[in-house]
Amino acid sequence: TVDGNPVVQFVALSGDSIAEASLFSDCYHCSAIADIRSELSCFGKAELLALLDREPSLMKQVLTRFARQIRDLRLINELKNIRSARERVLAFVRGQADESGQVVFSLSLKETAYRIGLAHETFYRELSQLEQSGVLQRQAGVIRLL
Repeated sequence: TVDGNPVVQFVALSGDSIAEASLFSDCYHCSAIADIRSELSCFGKAELLALLDREPSLMKQVLTRFARQIRDLRLINELKNIRSARERVLAFVRGQADESGQVVFSLSLKETAYRIGLAHETFYRELSQLEQSGVLQRQAGVIRLL
């Protein structure tokens, strides 16, 4: 913050990347803290940029990943402004659903709850109530809007 207090901007989970902005900046003013045992892969800026220049298909994969992260972060920021837990869960499911109305979870439900700013008990309860009211159907790792 402007007064020097730390702010959590992103919670990286398995497979996520961090510090992408440093690729195109002279300095980077963020830090990362791992609060669980973690394995990281680090890449030098010059080497990574040179590799991306040589490998257009890799560049496309990286840009696709960054675009997906931006989209997901925008959705999460919008969701956290929704006060009703039910409406937040519904907005999340609608935002993640494919054309057929299906969401396949790559994260656990507990991790998903944390990511959208809800206690996991609240998230589970709202999913259960939405299922009971016929709005969605749950199966192992999949939610389908009805």
